[in-house]
Amino acid sequence: MKSFRLRSISKNLYVIVILAITPALAITLYSGLEQRQRSIENAQHDVLLLTHAMAEAQQEFTRSVRQMLSTLSLLPEIQNLDRQPCREIFGSVLEQNPNYLNIALTDLNGEVLASGKPLTVTNFRDRKHVRGVLERKEFSIGEYIISRIGSATPAFAFAYPVLDKSNRLKAVLTTATKLAHISDFHDISNLPEKSFVAVTDHKGIRLFYYPPKEDTNPVGKPIKIQSWEKASKAKEPGIFIGHGSDGVRRIFAFEQVRFKPDDTPYIYVWTGTPEAYVLSPANAALIRNLLFLILATVLSLFISWLIGKNTLLTPIQSLVNLTRKFAQGDLEARSKLTVKPDEFGTLTKAFHDMADTLAINQRTLRESEEKLARSRKMESLGLLAGGVAHDLNNVLSGIVSYPELILMDLPEDSKFRKPIETIQESGHKAANIVQDLITVARGVAITREPLNLNDLVDEYLKSPEFTTLKQLYPNVSVKTKLDNDLFHIGGSHVHISKVLMNLLSNASEAIKGSGNVSISTMNRYIDRPLRGYDDVSIGEYVVLAVSDNGLGISSDDLGRIFEPFYTKKIMGRSGTGLGLAVVWNVVHDHKGYIDVTTDKNGTTFELYFPITREEILGKDLPIPIKDFKGDGETILVVDDVKSQREISCKMLDALGYKTKAVSSGEEAVEYLKEHTIDLILLDMIMDPGINGRETYEQIIKIHPNQKAIIASGFAETDDVKEAQKLGAGKYIKKPLTLEKIGIAVRDELKK
Repeated sequence: MKSFRLRSISKNLYVIVILAITPALAITLYSGLEQRQRSIENAQHDVLLLTHAMAEAQQEFTRSVRQMLSTLSLLPEIQNLDRQPCREIFGSVLEQNPNYLNIALTDLNGEVLASGKPLTVTNFRDRKHVRGVLERKEFSIGEYIISRIGSATPAFAFAYPVLDKSNRLKAVLTTATKLAHISDFHDISNLPEKSFVAVTDHKGIRLFYYPPKEDTNPVGKPIKIQSWEKASKAKEPGIFIGHGSDGVRRIFAFEQVRFKPDDTPYIYVWTGTPEAYVLSPANAALIRNLLFLILATVLSLFISWLIGKNTLLTPIQSLVNLTRKFAQGDLEARSKLTVKPDEFGTLTKAFHDMADTLAINQRTLRESEEKLARSRKMESLGLLAGGVAHDLNNVLSGIVSYPELILMDLPEDSKFRKPIETIQESGHKAANIVQDLITVARGVAITREPLNLNDLVDEYLKSPEFTTLKQLYPNVSVKTKLDNDLFHIGGSHVHISKVLMNLLSNASEAIKGSGNVSISTMNRYIDRPLRGYDDVSIGEYVVLAVSDNGLGISSDDLGRIFEPFYTKKIMGRSGTGLGLAVVWNVVHDHKGYIDVTTDKNGTTFELYFPITREEILGKDLPIPIKDFKGDGETILVVDDVKSQREISCKMLDALGYKTKAVSSGEEAVEYLKEHTIDLILLDMIMDPGINGRETYEQIIKIHPNQKAIIASGFAETDDVKEAQKLGAGKYIKKPLTLEKIGIAVRDELKK
C-alpha cells in the first residue's frame, strides 16, 4: 500500500503532463480538421470554376457553330442548292476548323445533297437536329451520334434552316463536331492524377471522358446512376463528393449547358478531382503535428519522471524509510538528505527534531516509569505524533505561504521566479503526498510594437524589393508626401511592410506606359463614421495612401479585388491573386479599415490604422514639455466623444492645468452660466445638439471675452472660420498631441 502511494506521485505527474498536452492535442486535431475542410472548400471552388469555364466554352462553341451555319445558309451556292460548289465550300470550312467532323446539306426529306466528306448514310431525316429544323425552322441541337463519314467517330450534331427570301424552308444545313476540345481544360489546369473532365448528354450518356478510361468509364455508356440523379434534378450548377464509376472517391462538379436560358440542357459538363489528393497536404501536416506532439509528450513524461524522482520521490522515500526506522524504535536513525533551507530540508529537520523529542520522552518515560505500561506508552506516542503533525503543518504553512507572497512582488522575468515556484509546489506535495499536482498553463500574448509608417516607407524605398520593382517598371515614378508629425501605430513590422510592397506593386502595374505612383501618410481624426469601401468607425487614425494615375478599376472588378486568387495581373510574372487579400487581412487584423476610390484617371487605396501613443524606444518629444506647461489655469473640454474628452483631460492635467469636461454644447453653456474658466477646448462637430460655432456664439453672450481654441478631426471649415471671427483662437486638428495642445493653450492664454 505504501509502495503504491509513492508511485502515485509519479502517476500524478504523468497525469498532469497528459492533461497539459491535452489542449495542444485538441488544438492540433481541430486545426488539422479545419485545414482539411478548407482544402475541400478550396478544391470545390476550383473544380466549380473549371466546370463553369468548360460550360462557357461549350456555349461559346455552340454559338460559333450557329454563326457559321447561319453564314453558310446565306451563300448563293447554298441558296441555289448547287451541289458541287457546296461540297467545295464545306471542304474548305472543314480544313480550317479541325473540330468540325463534317458539314452537309439535305433537302426537306433528309436526303443529303452535298457533304464536305463522303458519307455512308445519305438520309438524315431520322436525326433529332434535322427534325427540329423541319418542325421549327430554327437552329436545332441534336444528340450524341457516331459520325457517318467512314470511320466511327463520336460527335455532336447541329442543324440550321436554309430559308428563301419568303422565309420558306428550302433545305437543312447540318454539321457534326468533336468534343475533344474539352480535354484542353484538363491539360492547362494542371489537375492532379486521376482527375478528369467529361461531357454527358441530356440522358446521362457519357459523350466524352478525358483522360480516356474505356474499361471503367466508356464513351457512349450511362454514367453512374447516383451521379446522374444529382445532376438531372439540379436546376443550377452543383458539386458533391462521391465515388466515380472507377471506384475513386472524388470531388465532382457539374454544370448544365443550354443554348437559351430557359431551354432544357442539351449537355452537362463535368470535372472531378480525387479527394485523397486534395486532403493529402492537410493529412500529412496533421500526422506530422501529431508525431511532434507524441514526441513532446514522451519527452515531457521522461523529464517529469526525472524531475519527480530527483526532487520528490527520492526525498520522500528517504523520509518514509526514516519514519519506518522511527516506528521500529530506532530514534537514533537520521536521513541521508542534507539539511538545507528548502522544503525537504525543513521537513527533514522537523523529523530529526521529532526523533530527538521522542528519544528524550522515551528516556524520561523509562526513568520515571520503567514498569480537390505499553498502553500508556502507545497513548503518549499517539499524543506526541498528533503534536508533531500540528507542528509540521505550521512549518509547511510557512513554506507554502511565503513563496506566494514573494511571487506577487516579483517581475515575470525574474530569475528567482522559477526556484520560488518550485519551493511553493514542493510545499504542497509535502503537506499532502497523495494530493494531485496542479499546473497553470499560461499563454503568452503576442504584443505589437509601436511603429512609425514614415520609417517603414523610407525603409521600403531603400530595399532590394523596391529596386526590383523599379527595374520592372522603369517608366513609373514614385513620389512621397509624408506627414512629419505622424502618430505611431501598434503593428507588426513585417506584415505592414508586406502591405506597402503589395500596394506599390499593384499601383505600378496598373500604369500602362509611363506614369506616377504617390505614397502619402497623414494623421486623421474621424468625428463620425466614414462610409466608403469599408465603414470607418469614429476614432484617431494614421492613414497610409497609395495612389496611381493608371486606368482605374472597373466597377465589376472593384467588388472582388480583395478576394483570394482573383487577379488581373500577368500570371507567372507578378500575379498570384493574393496580394490585396494579404492587404485586407493585415489591415483588419490591426483593427484598421480600407477605403478605395477609383475612376478612369487612377486609383487610391487609403489604409486606416488606429494610432497608439506609445513611443518608439529612443525617440523623445521634439520640444521639452516644460516649455509649454500650465500653471493651474482652468480649462473646459467640450467634446461629444467620451474617449476624446478623457484623452484631452489627461493631456491637460499632465501639463499642469485643471480640467472640467462636458459632452455637448448645451452642457457647456449651462456650466458657464454658473462658473468661469480660463479657456475652452471646443470640439467643432458634435452630434446630436449644437455644434462648436453655435456653442461659442451662446457662450460669448454670457462671457463676452471668453478665450477658446477649436479642435476638430475635419478640415478648417466655414464654421471654424466664423467662430474665429467671433473671438475664438487657434484651430488644432485631431488627433491631439501634448506638444500640439500644449503650445495652442499656452499661446491663447498669453493673449
